[in-house]
Amino acid sequence: MSILDLSNNYLTGVIPSWIGNLYSLNTLLISNNYLEGQVPVSLIDISFLVLLDLSANRLSGDLPHRFSSDTRMLFLQDNNFSGTIPDTVLGNASILD
Repeated sequence: MSILDLSNNYLTGVIPSWIGNLYSLNTLLISNNYLEGQVPVSLIDISFLVLLDLSANRLSGDLPHRFSSDTRMLFLQDNNFSGTIPDTVLGNASILD
């Protein structure tokens, strides 16, 4: 599977760590749900993830300190993140929202 779109589904709870086992994903869209908690580190370990859309959820806490160097488009708006934006995001992203 290369694209997983779970957006706009009223999903609740935390982002399941098993998503990080989908190593061939290049696009993950889980925006506009009611997901909460922190971004699991397993999600960040997906090597070829180019587009990650976590916008419009209830996610909180610090962002992971590293992202895949392939992650070029990252959508994080409308959450409750705190802390700083990691250097790996600033150095690699072509779109950061």
